[in-house]
Amino acid sequence: GGGNSQREGKKVRVVTDEDVAQETYDVTDVVLPVPGSKVKYPENRVGKEYDDALANLGLDKKQFVHTSGEYSLGGDYRKFLCRPKDMTWEFQGYSDPLQPLLATDLMGVTGHAAAA
Repeated sequence: GGGNSQREGKKVRVVTDEDVAQETYDVTDVVLPVPGSKVKYPENRVGKEYDDALANLGLDKKQFVHTSGEYSLGGDYRKFLCRPKDMTWEFQGYSDPLQPLLATDLMGVTGHAAAA
């Protein structure tokens, strides 16, 4: 289709025991597929979990391909874990657990304030 998938140009491979022993990859290199017809699924029990989850939804991997390419779903990859950098943080306290801890965008638009 004419979509702008981030999947294009991404190469994934199954990590081997040798890769693990040589510490070739870090946990932040691990990606999980977003289901589709052009992604590589895990070849371990996680791949079986994908099959089972799709089956529970009445789906099969073959259904992501459509005779009209415009309706095919290629899929994508998402990082399993991201390591934050240049991050700041602070502790926030509040007295009313029923009120939002921090202001949301919607609260800013509607003029509501977060609990003090």
